[in-house]
Amino acid sequence: MNKPKKDYETLQMDTNTACELPVKDRIHNKVIRRSHLPAGRIKRIHVNQGIIRSNHNHKEYRPVLTAKGSNFNIYGHEIRIIKDGEVIATFHYREDDPLSCGARVWVETREEIEAIEFEHVYPETLPQT
Repeated sequence: MNKPKKDYETLQMDTNTACELPVKDRIHNKVIRRSHLPAGRIKRIHVNQGIIRSNHNHKEYRPVLTAKGSNFNIYGHEIRIIKDGEVIATFHYREDDPLSCGARVWVETREEIEAIEFEHVYPETLPQT
């Protein structure tokens, strides 16, 4: 039996934990949930390629972005990086509206960026000393 969907108001939680901040937003006529991870601890954002493929093949729209903290995960179709109350970067997932190059997941920012390219050196190719 499916649980009925609810509209939520903002919840307050300890600032050292993941905060669930359900709000009344509507996208594609569905109630969505907005989650918040406070600043201070390392968070890593992952893109789940398996869910992207599954969504594409099965015409689903499950969240493919995961923000992972030390003891929690939050999931979304969009993840925003916020500094001083301003959105400085946004990760987007759009199964039904990809970029012209075909990308379904991308990051947008107006901030300065730096790209670093590495050369991978295999240990067996290093000169023997």
